Amino acid sequence: MSERTPNLQLPYILSNQAQKHVTHNEAIRNLDALVQMSLEDKDLATAPATPTDGARYIVATGATGAWAGHENMIASWQDGAWHFYIPEEGWVVWIKDEDIQMVYDGTQWQSLSSGGGGGSISLNPATGGLVGVNATADTTNRLSVTSPASLFNHDGDDHQLKINKNSLTDNASVLFQSSFSGRAEFGLTGDDDFHMKVSPDGTTFHEAIMIDKDNGAVSHKESSKFSAYVNFDRYIAANTWSLIDNNNARHNDQGDWSAGIFTAPAEGYYLFGAGYRFKANGTVPTDIQVGLSINDAVPTADRVATSGDATIVTLQSFVQINSLIKLSGSDTVRAKAYMTTNDGYVEANSNFFWGCRVA
Repeated sequence: MSERTPNLQLPYILSNQAQKHVTHNEAIRNLDALVQMSLEDKDLATAPATPTDGARYIVATGATGAWAGHENMIASWQDGAWHFYIPEEGWVVWIKDEDIQMVYDGTQWQSLSSGGGGGSISLNPATGGLVGVNATADTTNRLSVTSPASLFNHDGDDHQLKINKNSLTDNASVLFQSSFSGRAEFGLTGDDDFHMKVSPDGTTFHEAIMIDKDNGAVSHKESSKFSAYVNFDRYIAANTWSLIDNNNARHNDQGDWSAGIFTAPAEGYYLFGAGYRFKANGTVPTDIQVGLSINDAVPTADRVATSGDATIVTLQSFVQINSLIKLSGSDTVRAKAYMTTNDGYVEANSNFFWGCRVA
């Protein structure tokens, strides 16, 4: 028969043993240290200078002096000396200075509860901490729940569900899936504005609504709109299509109109308009054209307006065009001007380029 108990290693009193009280007192001392373990601290690597009789501690990493070589053990000051106990997996202790419970997982001590003894274990991903409730968790879904419903209830007053991301371009969102393929998503996706998106296949997402973080403006993608203009005299060379650099916005709640470029956020039908007043540069051109260029191609005849004046007059002749265009997502639209024979200018501020999605 072993001379000690298998769990707490308490010494047995053997038959015909002399001084049985010594063995009995050792077992009583061990029980006093290991039963109802209420420890003083878990963060000390050096033994306190004047410990109270019976005080117990978890020996922290990097232990020195009398505690050297006893990391993670329970140190107990008893009968004027330090006694060390090697924890077993599942041992639970209370830490007085932090009002928390700790559990030994076989390798290290883990927090078992927050102040007041809440009872939820803190799992460290570095040690494979996963939680599956009627499900199998993995390294991406470290908490996985299979259930008809989930309840997050208040504890007296408010209740918040918090989703935090690392940086501006990351995502903090809620994704709705069908057969584990995404169909709808809302949250901070790719920036700090609030987005709502839908998808037919889990790969291509169409944004429906965006709320601007700076002013709360709501952009509904079925009726998104913008209006821009150029605030300087834009030179137009003769006999070539020139981009009009619309460098200012009168209004914009979506789309990229920088440098005169509009980028379609999604597939649909868009209505565009552009108009420019002419300013001569010496000799007057024979005609002036305004066109809408798709993906930087030469404007087609159905998207070009030509001055109908018999005589083009500087600071009076104005040419404009309106056109309904079907675009795919990421298609670009630019307003361009063309002057035949002689060059000239689009007059500053007396111009416009606008668009909106209509379907």
